[in-house]
Amino acid sequence: MSRQPTAAQKRERLDPFSLSFLDIISCGFGAVVVLILIFRFDPFPDDRAAPPPPTDTAAAYNSILAEAAISEKTKQAKAALDDMSAAQTASNETAQRLQQQLDQSRQQLAAKQASNAEKQQQLAALKRQIEQVKIAGATTEVPSDPDDEAGGILVDRDYVIFIVDTSGSMREIWGRVADRMNQILLQHPQVKGIQVMNDNGSYLVSAYAKRWITDTPKMRERILRLFNLWSSTSNSSPAEGLVRALTDFQSSTKDMSIYVLGDDFSGGDFDSVIEAVRKLNSGDARINAINFINPNATTDRFSILMREIALENHGTLITM
Repeated sequence: MSRQPTAAQKRERLDPFSLSFLDIISCGFGAVVVLILIFRFDPFPDDRAAPPPPTDTAAAYNSILAEAAISEKTKQAKAALDDMSAAQTASNETAQRLQQQLDQSRQQLAAKQASNAEKQQQLAALKRQIEQVKIAGATTEVPSDPDDEAGGILVDRDYVIFIVDTSGSMREIWGRVADRMNQILLQHPQVKGIQVMNDNGSYLVSAYAKRWITDTPKMRERILRLFNLWSSTSNSSPAEGLVRALTDFQSSTKDMSIYVLGDDFSGGDFDSVIEAVRKLNSGDARINAINFINPNATTDRFSILMREIALENHGTLITM
C-alpha cells in the first residue's frame, strides 16, 4: 500500500517560476514608488501659466476704484502742470516785452537828455555870439557919413562879393539866406561890380568866373533868381571861398567888400585860415560875416573864425 506525501514534500514540489515572477512584480512596484517619492510633482512648473489664486470680489473692486482715482489725480496734476508752464511762458514774454519797453524808454530819455544838453550848448553859443557881435560892432570904424552904414555894416565900397555856405544845413533856411542877400544888395544901391560864389569857391554864374558882373537892375534880378535855384553843395568852410575871392580879384581888394554867409565851420584849424586871409588881403578889402542860427546845425565855430577875420579886415560880424 502506497504512502501519502507529507506537507514538506508538497512544498518542495512548488513551481520555482511562480515565485520569481512575484519577486519581479514586487521589485517593479517598489521602484515605481521610489520614483514617485524622489520626483517633485508640480502640475504648474511656470508660475506665469498658473491660474491666479481666487480673490475677493469686493477687494478687487476697491482696488479698481483706487487705481481710477490715482489715474484721475495724475491727469489733474498733469493739466495743472501744463497750465503752470503756459502761465510761466506768458509771464516770460510779458517780462521780455516790458524789458524792451524799458530799454526804449531809457534810450528816449538819453536822447532827450542829449538834445537838452545840445540845446544848452547852442544857447551858450548864442550868448557868446551876442557878446562877439557887441565886440565887433564896438571896434568897427565910425563912418564919416551915417548914410554909409546899414545895419552896423559899412557900405562904402564899389565892388561886392558874396561867399555863401551851400551845405545841407543852410539849404534848410535858404529862404532866410536869400532874403538877407537881397537886403544887402539893397543897402548897396549902386556898385561897379557884383560876384557870388559858394564857400568852396564855385561861382554862381560860371560864365563870369574871375570877372565882375556889371550892376544893373536886370542883372540883380537874374542873380537873385539863379541864387534861389542854386543847387551847388559845399563843406561848410569859407576858407576856400575867401582865398578864391582875394586871389581872383586881387586888383580890386582896396575898393571891395566881402560878405560871408554861413552857419558853421567844418575845418579844424582857425589860425591857418586867418593867416591865409592876412597874406592875401594886402589891399585891405572889407570882410563882413552873417552868422545864421540853425538849431539843427549851428555851432560857435563859424562865429569864432569870422569874428577874428572881421576884426582884422575892417568888417563886422552879425548873428541872425
